[in-house]
Amino acid sequence: MRTALLAAFLAGLVAWTSGSPALATPSTVRWTGTVTAVSQTSLELVTEQGTRVQVAADAQTQVAGAASVGEIAVGSVVYVEATLDARGRAVARRVELWVTPEGRVVGSGSVRLAGLVRARTADRLVVRIRNRSALSAVVDARTRVTGLRAALAEIQVQDVVLVEGELQQGRLVAHRIHVAATADGRLAGTVTAVRPARDGRLELLLDGAVLVSLDAGARVRTPDGRTVPAAALRVGQSVAATGALGLPAGPADLGAVATVEQVGILELVIR
Repeated sequence: MRTALLAAFLAGLVAWTSGSPALATPSTVRWTGTVTAVSQTSLELVTEQGTRVQVAADAQTQVAGAASVGEIAVGSVVYVEATLDARGRAVARRVELWVTPEGRVVGSGSVRLAGLVRARTADRLVVRIRNRSALSAVVDARTRVTGLRAALAEIQVQDVVLVEGELQQGRLVAHRIHVAATADGRLAGTVTAVRPARDGRLELLLDGAVLVSLDAGARVRTPDGRTVPAAALRVGQSVAATGALGLPAGPADLGAVATVEQVGILELVIR
């Protein structure tokens, strides 16, 4: 069975479990995403789920972190609050620049980021995020480590992590680091989305960070030893993968997602 692991890299809130925008009111939408195109009157974003959205800007659009919408660079991570007009078009009411393409933190507030570990020191974790920049997260004795690693010292380069913390005074202070996948190919997490993919494949989003693409005929083992179709998985179930998953070795042009091919037999188990 050919299985691919997609590690989603986003600097911003991981607050969705489907491709739909999070609704604040019946006519208000909020996104955090990476800018892929920009003009003085519009922004195009790619969310952490790979959904491409277009947002118009007008004279009433408030911009924080940049002089105008048109001054925001492609590759920046932004937060957008918009309203939907009668035609369903999203019109930005507020745009906040959070992270520049160079990884400079501009905004402030609570965030949940996903990325690939590029380096680790005693007090910092460097994570390559979706806009391809290397973002440095400050860690200390209060930073909790969860998931597939038990301590900061165990985290390895090429691990896929979620970092929860605060953007403040030009830096990211990490409160929690959750390891969703490891450099040696282990994978575990809670299903946060299940959706059909192209060519009849099935996609599972785990912990908002790791997207697992399965063949249509993939089977999953249950705790009592039975096997069921992967399509039977539901949001909220905990799963683990054993077998040989190959994460990218060395520097890679990750873009929006990184595709990692299976290099051995993968067994996906409901825990």
